[in-house]
Amino acid sequence: MGELDLNTRLLSFLSRHGIGLHVFNYYGFYVGSFYPRETRAAGQVGRFSLALDLAELFKPLVVDRMAFALMNRGALGEDDFLEEVGFCYLTKGGRKKVVMEFEERMRETIQHPRLKRPVSYRTLIRLEAYKLVRHLLGMEPYEPLKAWW
Repeated sequence: MGELDLNTRLLSFLSRHGIGLHVFNYYGFYVGSFYPRETRAAGQVGRFSLALDLAELFKPLVVDRMAFALMNRGALGEDDFLEEVGFCYLTKGGRKKVVMEFEERMRETIQHPRLKRPVSYRTLIRLEAYKLVRHLLGMEPYEPLKAWW
């Protein structure tokens, strides 16, 4: 199994589980699993569009970096995937590696410029949700997250 096949399998697994990935290949072409017109939740019954919109802000910061870290370190190998007709799945061990990496990523801290203290990505997501609530209540205009680190 080549590197391209392995990367395609990881992208396939992530997209089936609603985790979009923004990827531009060596030649500058988009090869990821995220297309806003296809995953946009507005108008779909039973979907939480605001929560999904909030999640989109953090996909490049958390999920994309996580996926690239797994690929670059060679943490996922051929034995972490099961191939069936037209589908590819992570094995139990592969899923465990992805979930552990995700949890580790969510615990990572960065220095927050306004709070002047380290905050985890999990806390940063909560802070962004609070900003949205304050905006929706008319308390302050919404300033979107801008990565400063």
